[in-house]
Amino acid sequence: MHNLVYQILHPWHWLTYGQNAAGLALVGLFFYTLYTRRMMKLSESARRANLIPVFSLRGLPEYEPTDVEQTPASELGLAPPIVKEFSVVLNIRNLGEGPAILLQSWHQPVSERFSVDNTFLLVKSKGAADGEQAQRDLIKGESTKVNFRGFRHGENRPWLFVVQSTDMANGKHQLKILMTSLSRGRG
Repeated sequence: MHNLVYQILHPWHWLTYGQNAAGLALVGLFFYTLYTRRMMKLSESARRANLIPVFSLRGLPEYEPTDVEQTPASELGLAPPIVKEFSVVLNIRNLGEGPAILLQSWHQPVSERFSVDNTFLLVKSKGAADGEQAQRDLIKGESTKVNFRGFRHGENRPWLFVVQSTDMANGKHQLKILMTSLSRGRG
């Protein structure tokens, strides 16, 4: 076998048979390449973190009556009026560094066995009802109220609330909230 081919196929000879400079240079180049690759990945994740919005729920959900029936007792102030329909209001805040662009929201009933998994994005189903929000974009630190309408008195099933936006790199982000009971909205 030719001497050069033999040395390439047996790199440990570079360190043991007098060609230490070439062997050390190759080992140094290998570790430098690993270091450079790691620094590149860290800087990429830092740049990406500047683009990503992170949603948070501020406080507890608020319940606002939208359809109220007055009774003779409620007109006199002796009893509260009967709430037939109410809306759920969520106060959403962007805690991330990046802006949340094109904010969308929807809600839908789910089964008792449904659980929220944050590893994948949910797709809006045909039966989902849209939420209403005053702002379409949220920069860092801004808040907005999202109003979900159409809840009837006596509905006691789990509901899924989703707030979704796009970041500056066209990536989608969601805040998913599963509420198992809306009993506070009864009025």
